[in-house]
Amino acid sequence: MDFTLNLTVDQNKIWGLLGIEDIVTARANQALDSSLAATTEQIIGQLLSKSAIQPEQITQIFITADFLDLFNGGYLPCPVIGYVRYLPRITNNREPLYKSPLRHQVVTETVDSEDGLSQALFNLKANHPAALAVNPSFFSWGDLTEGALSALTRRILGYPLPVMLGSVFNKIGFIARENILLVNTLLLPGVQSFYDQLHTVLARQNIQAKIWTLRNNGMLMTETRARQFPIYTTNSHLAAHLLAAGRPLALDNMLVISARDNNLLFGIMEQGLPLCSQVPLEYKGIALNLTHPFIKTIPLDRYQSIGDLKRVVKETLHTLHHAGESRPVVINLADPAINNLLLHTCQSLNLPVQEAKFSSSFGARYAPICVEQEHYLPAYTSKKRAEIQDLLWGKLKEELRAEGLFIKEDWQSYWEERPIRYLPEQASLIRLGYYGPKS
Repeated sequence: MDFTLNLTVDQNKIWGLLGIEDIVTARANQALDSSLAATTEQIIGQLLSKSAIQPEQITQIFITADFLDLFNGGYLPCPVIGYVRYLPRITNNREPLYKSPLRHQVVTETVDSEDGLSQALFNLKANHPAALAVNPSFFSWGDLTEGALSALTRRILGYPLPVMLGSVFNKIGFIARENILLVNTLLLPGVQSFYDQLHTVLARQNIQAKIWTLRNNGMLMTETRARQFPIYTTNSHLAAHLLAAGRPLALDNMLVISARDNNLLFGIMEQGLPLCSQVPLEYKGIALNLTHPFIKTIPLDRYQSIGDLKRVVKETLHTLHHAGESRPVVINLADPAINNLLLHTCQSLNLPVQEAKFSSSFGARYAPICVEQEHYLPAYTSKKRAEIQDLLWGKLKEELRAEGLFIKEDWQSYWEERPIRYLPEQASLIRLGYYGPKS
């Protein structure tokens, strides 16, 4: 029998669930101390003790962790990173992250051509950066790859370190790309240490299992991707709340009401995935142009009377339910009093409503796998389109094979093109991927 281990990590606790399909066989939670690894090991030990299963029966592990939140809480280190950015001489050279205290963690070298890259790395060497970010321009550096950059960096700095290219983030604006690149790079050393320590813990417990991490869009990414793009876990807890309510009820389209940190959360599921917002998130004075679950929040401590709370709930439901829609409402709460208030309010508005009692810690269990890539193509002309598409799909399939994944009949694919109008030769940003259920 194949069991799954679900770990939900936030600044206060780690929750663990051990289960088989939709059946929970053991639960454990513990306050998070200064060591993520030690608390995780204690949780896993408790789950194994309670369930009396053999460690080798655990075949998949699902992680729900907002790494940016853990970074903010001091559970991940705040390293000094190096940053090489290309800016033409005519550009106003404003300090990166200039509104944020995190600017002090970034040592910047600005160059105006690829020829200055080696000298910039020599200049950064004295600061001994823990990771490196390079943000090339769309106008040049078309041949610079992460592999070539890693080799050059190791030769000049004398040690290996994580490197990130801004071109892997599908953003047209230089500052939008720079913000995500730098915050993601700041997370890399701590997140890689998190997964390294997790593997040490699993080895001590004799567990060999595939590790999945929940993204903020409600899909799962492989450990390889999570190590490279930890920024994509931002607000993943909200996605878990939505997934936990709907999947067991076999509903793909619904309005979900759940609770977290004394707040009511109103979110929408469409076609089995959280409805996402493109409104930038604000973090320490940094605008992050990230996809994240669309959530309406009602702080429970702001409304002292039941009447006031009921009024605000009605207004929120009216906002989220357009005329003529029959999207069911799923209430996933543990508080009986609030649960009844929501139930009666929905019934008074003639909204179809169901109750659910599923832990958000199980949310990642219901998420589909997603493997995707993003590319900047400087010459995406009509003559080369078919050839380029075949090449990129081939690269994606190579990644799938490297992860031990195989495309199944019920998986879906997508290809998105965003032309960059101000560049010649039909330059485009491309995003492509496969997604589908785990079994």
